[in-house]
Amino acid sequence: MVKIDYVTDVLCVWAWVAEHRNKELKNHWGDEIQIKPRFINLFGDTGSRIADGWKDRGGVEGFAAHTVDVVTNFPELQLHKNVWTTTRPTSSMPAHLYLKAFAMSGASDSNVQSLASTIRDAFFSSGRDVSDTKVLHDILESQSISVSSLDKFIESGEAYAALWSDQLFRENHQIKGSPTYILDGGRQVLFGNVSFHVINANIRELAQPASKHGVSWC
Repeated sequence: MVKIDYVTDVLCVWAWVAEHRNKELKNHWGDEIQIKPRFINLFGDTGSRIADGWKDRGGVEGFAAHTVDVVTNFPELQLHKNVWTTTRPTSSMPAHLYLKAFAMSGASDSNVQSLASTIRDAFFSSGRDVSDTKVLHDILESQSISVSSLDKFIESGEAYAALWSDQLFRENHQIKGSPTYILDGGRQVLFGNVSFHVINANIRELAQPASKHGVSWC
């Protein structure tokens, strides 16, 4: 099995774009790959990241236009008109906390990734504010996930600790942003808008016995 650490922020448009590539990877490789989702708070404070970070490029309105430009290149995606224009989440951290709590409840990596996809779609496709706890609760309930069963991990601080662990993982591997694929224990790092064929080629090389492609042990 090829293990992949998949590092994203739920509010990252490029991670939303990558969802379709990940689905194709699972369709192609099935149980031969394991994608472990990790979450980093690039949009932990959207006020500083967008309003301040983009102040010379139109601020939030400029970032909204940038998001539209990105999605224009992917006709399979339907971006809601309110994204970053009138719907402006304050932080990705509430969603990340519930995702970590869901993982701690015993959910599989694939189910955690599926929930992350649902949250992304709620924002990018439906224009919902996924920094709002009430919205997140509604999303969880729509997936037949008990909110109370996850709240205990947040109230105990365990979900915060798990999210911080992902932050340390980011620092240890010097991850630049979202999405990032970490393969072969950190020896291969694929960051940003990487095509399905490039990701697939890296997996294929790792999935084959070393004798078939001449990889040295040293």
